Amino acid sequence: MTAPQYITLTNASKMFALSLKTLRRLFDDGTISGYRTEGGHRRISLESMRQFVERDDAFVLDVLHRMGLR
Repeated sequence: MTAPQYITLTNASKMFALSLKTLRRLFDDGTISGYRTEGGHRRISLESMRQFVERDDAFVLDVLHRMGLR
């Protein structure tokens, strides 16, 4: 079993074509999980993001479209 992987909000924003504001809201309302560093910065679980994306096919299609892949 591999250790959970976490990414910064900035990296998640770039990877999933979401604004930082949206990612903050999703994290704060518990839609995506992760943790806060001692300095208060959010770290997002990659597994949580994967599950979020898989739950919403429309979201996936929109991201692919914005990335020019569809």
